[in-house]
Amino acid sequence: MGRCGGFLADKWLGQAQPELFSDRMTPSQRKYFETIVAWGGWPLFQQLLTVLKAIADKYQVGISNVATRWVLDFPYVGAVIVGTRMGVSEHSDQNLDTYGWHLDEEDQKSIETILSKSRRKEMFNVMDDCGGEYR
Repeated sequence: MGRCGGFLADKWLGQAQPELFSDRMTPSQRKYFETIVAWGGWPLFQQLLTVLKAIADKYQVGISNVATRWVLDFPYVGAVIVGTRMGVSEHSDQNLDTYGWHLDEEDQKSIETILSKSRRKEMFNVMDDCGGEYR
């Protein structure tokens, strides 16, 4: 299961920066990888995955569940769209692990510590809202 083209997942924790045009990367993942680089780079992304993994272990879920829960815990968010590919990466059972718990204040602070080191605000100003990069 993964978010951000599959990068927000346990399988990427501790991994070397992927080669952009390797057989391992899909065109979609190349786009997400370029976004990760612009956001703060692979080393900072690894720090984020490390924090998300610690939180995931606390709740006995996966990194992807923590990332999804982080979004859902904003009071103005009513739903998230989880990208899946039927027969390839559905992960229905794991997606359900996102529900029944919430991030506590300590979890939020741990995530914010990493996010504050990124270029997220600058990226939002350039990209605007979701889908703005396609206009």
